[in-house]
Amino acid sequence: MLKAIADLYNDIGDFNNALKYQEMCLDYLTKYFNQELQAISACYNNIGLILKSTTKYDDALCYLFNSLKTLEKISTFDGNINLYKAACYNNIGEIYYFKGNSGDNFDKAKGYYDKAIMIKKAELGIRHVDVAVSYFGLASLYRSKTSYEKSLCLNYKSLIIYQKNTTDEPNYDAEVSEIYNNLG
Repeated sequence: MLKAIADLYNDIGDFNNALKYQEMCLDYLTKYFNQELQAISACYNNIGLILKSTTKYDDALCYLFNSLKTLEKISTFDGNINLYKAACYNNIGEIYYFKGNSGDNFDKAKGYYDKAIMIKKAELGIRHVDVAVSYFGLASLYRSKTSYEKSLCLNYKSLIIYQKNTTDEPNYDAEVSEIYNNLG
């Protein structure tokens, strides 16, 4: 129930209340269901994403790294856990991308996007839409460094995957449009 309320607040852009309810959810889970590591990890991840939306990038990274630490306690033979890790890596890469090209943010972002891509390809195959999402993030990163050739290559990879997949994903059309925009 707490997560559902947090999600609704997040959907309407009320990030303060979304954060409040997601933190309440995390407190509840850690107090009463401390063995539900996957749910706890998801809470950490969700809080990180809310903080990303408010541009509190360093705080977001702390929660995302806590999500990863929690996932590390779960058996690595579970493919779903690996996919959760990949999503976390992708989110961390995105935050380093949003932090800008100063310092080693580019290298960190690239490293986390690469980890996400490696896991997604191994678990889902090279033609899965989730792989395209990570390629697109990496393409945006290269574009921000004015590495246009590399960005174009990754955008095309992403676009080809999207075009070969029919999906009911709500953001599908917007994501394909954004790829075309980057290619144009």
